[in-house]
Amino acid sequence: MTHTAENPERPGPLPSSLAGKRVVVLGAGKVGTAFASLLHDAGLEIAAVTTLHAETAEAAADLLGARVGADNASAAAIGDIVLVTTTDDAIGTVAAEVAAARGFRPGQLVFHTSGALPLSVLAPAAVAGALIGCLHPMQSFATGKDAAHLLRGSVMGMTAGSPPDARDLLEAIVAVLGGHAVEVADADKALYHAAAVTASNYLVAVEDAAVRLLMRAGFDEPSAARALRPLMTGTADNVARLGTTDALTGPIVRGDVATVRSHVVALSTLPGDELAFYRTLGLQTLEIAIRRGTLAAEQVAALTELLAE
Repeated sequence: MTHTAENPERPGPLPSSLAGKRVVVLGAGKVGTAFASLLHDAGLEIAAVTTLHAETAEAAADLLGARVGADNASAAAIGDIVLVTTTDDAIGTVAAEVAAARGFRPGQLVFHTSGALPLSVLAPAAVAGALIGCLHPMQSFATGKDAAHLLRGSVMGMTAGSPPDARDLLEAIVAVLGGHAVEVADADKALYHAAAVTASNYLVAVEDAAVRLLMRAGFDEPSAARALRPLMTGTADNVARLGTTDALTGPIVRGDVATVRSHVVALSTLPGDELAFYRTLGLQTLEIAIRRGTLAAEQVAALTELLAE
């Protein structure tokens, strides 16, 4: 089920369910500060922030008009909405630490932003009576400067605990952020996050491999990246317009066995794992081409033989 805000260009109106609520951010790095910045713009008070490093916390506090929490538990205790935006490995530890110091209470909303971790990581908050959930933005935040801009209007994987109040509050937050909430079951989060990693992190890996091949062909690194940029953005635009099956171009979908063979021969002369990488991606590409239905059986057989060796 998807819940879409009307205008992603600016914060939505503050729903009555959020009015007067104070927000606390535990782990105010790029993602936590971006969430807090947009919620602050929408009219919510950012009461306190914490980070591992004092200078980072002070910078976030100055930006948000908040105070730096003395510790996670004392900061959480003053919040009606508590964002746990630490690294994934620290979320469970922070939740246990705050619960042990009685920083959680009934009626609070406590949510994390990890795409992979289940709600059980916030079990200590739930035991204390807090509502728990997760909002994971389907976005890549390479720098803190661009994080708030990129967050606004993002698709967010939403996992809500019971009772229904948790879902209602999470949906209200997504609406304020101008976002699009898509419900993700706890049991499906690993697959959901693997999809996000494939689309973002592995795209960087593919680009890096292409840059390295161009450098072997005589380009310097900046020139290689610059040459590939229009190709990559054009491909992304085609996927957005046509979907993956119809956006596919190139020798595999054309059944150009000779061209693929020339790639295999050239890559086999390199000392690294470039050929194995090419073949792995080639087999996945061949599956899309087969789905397209334009290849003859003998072309499929020849390409499979080249790519599966």
